Amino acid sequence: MSSSGYAFASRRNAAGDVCRYLIAAGDVRVSEHGYDALADDGLGIDEIPSGAPRAVVVEEYPDYPKSPAVLVLKLNAEGSSVHAVWGIPRGYNGPAVLVTAYKPAPPLGFHIYAKGASMTAKKKIKLIHEGRFAAEVEVDLIDDETGWAPYLSVADTRKLDAVRFALKAGQIAEAAALARVFQLQPVSQRESA
Repeated sequence: MSSSGYAFASRRNAAGDVCRYLIAAGDVRVSEHGYDALADDGLGIDEIPSGAPRAVVVEEYPDYPKSPAVLVLKLNAEGSSVHAVWGIPRGYNGPAVLVTAYKPAPPLGFHIYAKGASMTAKKKIKLIHEGRFAAEVEVDLIDDETGWAPYLSVADTRKLDAVRFALKAGQIAEAAALARVFQLQPVSQRESA
């Protein structure tokens, strides 16, 4: 993510300042829940830093049990409001973790880690379902002793986005280049009442 992504409007939040710095430096992870929340709202990871260059701090969570966190509001490229919660694992100096992101309901709107942090990665198949198609996408789930794990890398998050958006657009060959794609066929008919 580039420095043109987030520039938090509030300077009063230490977690916000550190997250802004880490995001600009590209030291970012996406929690598995964060990716699922993006997908549920039809958002992609690249929509989070795009659009207006400033984000407004909505709420600060300096004493959140997992880690200090900050909720920000910004506009994506389409002008829709997007909330994002960013956190920094407690006791560590990075990465900035996208904990969750979503489109708020109206009327709201408008790799180098701390020394000693042990990380493990394991392969996982994430299932994406769009219309008559499903895809198995292999990703690395990164686990460590910090508060927001398991994580997805930004690269794996982009891969999931690419498959999801390709399936949604009917571009099956593009999705199949990145994942194992299945065409779904009903095996029984639901009877109408």
